[in-house]
Amino acid sequence: MIKKLIPIAIADLENSFYCLDVNEDESRTIYRVNYENDTEEIIYEADSFKIIDVDISPESRKIVSVKVIDNGVIGIDFLNSKANNATIIKDESIKLISIISENLARDKAIVYQSSHTNAGQFLIKEKNQTRIISERFIGLKNRLKSQLIESSVTVAGLDIPYLLSLPKVKSNLGYPLIVMPHGGPIGVHDNHYFNSIVQYLVANDYAVLQVNFRGSSGYSRELKEAGKKQWGKLMLEDIYQATMSVLKRNDINANRVCSFGMSYGGYAALMLTINHPEIYKCAANWAGVTDINLYLNGSKLSENQQKWLEEYVGNSSIEYQELMDVSPVYKVNELKNPVFIAHGKQDEIVDIEHAYRMKLMLDKYNKTYKWFIDEKGEHSFGSLEQKQTFFMHLRDFLNQHLH
Repeated sequence: MIKKLIPIAIADLENSFYCLDVNEDESRTIYRVNYENDTEEIIYEADSFKIIDVDISPESRKIVSVKVIDNGVIGIDFLNSKANNATIIKDESIKLISIISENLARDKAIVYQSSHTNAGQFLIKEKNQTRIISERFIGLKNRLKSQLIESSVTVAGLDIPYLLSLPKVKSNLGYPLIVMPHGGPIGVHDNHYFNSIVQYLVANDYAVLQVNFRGSSGYSRELKEAGKKQWGKLMLEDIYQATMSVLKRNDINANRVCSFGMSYGGYAALMLTINHPEIYKCAANWAGVTDINLYLNGSKLSENQQKWLEEYVGNSSIEYQELMDVSPVYKVNELKNPVFIAHGKQDEIVDIEHAYRMKLMLDKYNKTYKWFIDEKGEHSFGSLEQKQTFFMHLRDFLNQHLH
């Protein structure tokens, strides 16, 4: 692929700029380019990590550090005098730490930090002192009691990472489990940091499983590229195998498992209970794809988006039947467990037609389901009031079918 180098900052040499190659599928390489004499050199190159930020000294214009995603964790590569001879530094408690602003002397900075049970804090750091100046969600301070477990399972020769969040209050019967696939699904991943939905479910005494199935970013190129055309195949198998691994734990109740997701995650949630009704006793779906061919032929897709979907999801013109076979709307007759179908009427990413088609088939086969349409809802949950309404419905659905 031809490089397309775009400047991101003025570099340390005259007439030179630090550049990223926008034709890389994920930013992994920083170049120093002199456009006058048409020369370039690699200043930093990550093996399988994704570059998300660059810290440049305002005095010397040299790169001090590069923030990367490494195995799902945000780390910082501090560069010394030898390019690429760097060590990834991570906080022991796996915190997300980001410098918001600092003075010219670089001895005082405003810093943002977050972690699994820290909803976000702003701090002032100077010399050897650190002082909290603001909390992102003050009402959650010291109230998030979940614990996070990280592990993996091997599926079809590939290591599949997953995160399991557990309440700290012990359960004699074992925690009911919510399996929550992420959206995207290609180039997206679940991380170790604060997730309001996870914390909400854990606060309601549910364990939550998040699987970075093939196609997920933040780990390796191999894991991400393995997701090509695996929407209804090995992606689902990854989630299922991770679920089976977690169900071996004594503190998880294998008889109380439900799947819940948004967008692709909603699609996966429905397919999991269709394919494995003995494991996933219910499924909840917000803005999920129910008909893959309908999604691939959306009227609002750009030409580049259509090309990308053909490469990573499928081509309706030549794979129509294959994509039908892994679309929930055409498998409703196989559904044995209750489902919750929810969608925003103003969704411009996954058209609400997906929900209506699913409802039509659920009615046709007389299946048990809960229905919720947010008249003002878009692809996301919207305002605080909209979120509260949806999650009250979700909580009632989960409590009804898992207790």
